[in-house]
Amino acid sequence: MPAGTFALRHSQCHVSAGLAEQGAVVVEAVKRFEIVNSYKDISLLFQDLLTNCTALGFEFAAFGGIEGEDAVMAETGCPIIAASYPSAWVQRYVQKAYHTIDPVVYLAPVSETTLDWKTVSALNTDFFNEASTFGLRAGLSIPVTIAGRLYLMSFATSRNTAISAEARSTLESMAFNFLQKYTRADRRQLPEPSTPEQTYDKVLQMALSGLSRTQIASDLGISEYYVAQYLRRKISAHSSYGMGNTV
Repeated sequence: MPAGTFALRHSQCHVSAGLAEQGAVVVEAVKRFEIVNSYKDISLLFQDLLTNCTALGFEFAAFGGIEGEDAVMAETGCPIIAASYPSAWVQRYVQKAYHTIDPVVYLAPVSETTLDWKTVSALNTDFFNEASTFGLRAGLSIPVTIAGRLYLMSFATSRNTAISAEARSTLESMAFNFLQKYTRADRRQLPEPSTPEQTYDKVLQMALSGLSRTQIASDLGISEYYVAQYLRRKISAHSSYGMGNTV
């Protein structure tokens, strides 16, 4: 495993809403690259990407879910899925909620092209100057939309250098190929879809345990409307459960 490779492990990173209002995010752990979430283990895939981009002269890489990866933001408070940036910068980025001021993050949804950090640095000079003190002096961020999800793949180097059109094209191909494999791995490792009856049973069990409709819908990947429909079906058949105040 390359030194300095970090990921935010969703089950161990939490946002304190109270402190977030004061501009601080509590992160219990930024672990060495383990499992991005319960359905994906992409450490080997990410290491291959690092090997290839390092050979091209870019020793750092990172990617995040900008749109369609809601679980990342909900559980870590930050869109970063994995990064090989210096650990001190990763922790600072998360703790300071820098995704809210990072120009490439808010430009990604409207950009139709790769974002060169030198080009966009004028939008927040202080942010990029601070990043350079951690060894991130030049880089590209590449928005990629796959399967209805928007990701942002970034490559960086400690060298203060202009990035050639050839290197840019190669990095764009790397980003697209990596994210194709990432989304395929996601689909391949998702649990087998439940039958309607299995889903019905799960909804009932979760409701009886005290979970809200929103929590049930989120955990099962279904809409709150369908949760309500399942519960109405059960209530009409067995009113004695008395779940009206549970969800």
